[in-house]
Amino acid sequence: CGTLEPKVGPLSSLSSRQLSIGGSSRDFSKSETQPIIVVDSREFNASLPSALFKAGFQLIPITLNVCDYVLSADTGIERKAFQDLVSSLSSGRLQKQMEQMSRLYRVPLLLIEMDDGEHGMFKLTGEATITTSRLIVLLRSYPQMRIIWSFSDRSSCRVGINGVDDV
Repeated sequence: CGTLEPKVGPLSSLSSRQLSIGGSSRDFSKSETQPIIVVDSREFNASLPSALFKAGFQLIPITLNVCDYVLSADTGIERKAFQDLVSSLSSGRLQKQMEQMSRLYRVPLLLIEMDDGEHGMFKLTGEATITTSRLIVLLRSYPQMRIIWSFSDRSSCRVGINGVDDV
């Protein structure tokens, strides 16, 4: 569909405000008590949207051109499973995604989700060293980018609950 262009401040504080999506406005005044997170519709194959819904968020599914989740007009999140992070860093895809996010959002967030068995890129392997180096280069290229490490959907939900100031 279209690009997401919030006309007002944080989505979580929308009451009778509107959001412009792909040139048409949508009114989200029905949700005065539930915080709102805009979710790329392709993300619904992952478990995080379900966890966010169970945590009390109103989810607005839409096809986003940039990022996977929008918390506010200033904050977009790109979610990566660890193996996707490795391949995205290797191919240069994550570099392009961060470049686009940095142009649109004051606070671009990279949410890295790791399974219990993936305690990291800190394993003693050559791939881990290369991945770590590429991630450091990315951080130096985009100093406004924040990285959030998550080991469960529950901890990922805290980002939306607490906001980026607590991250």
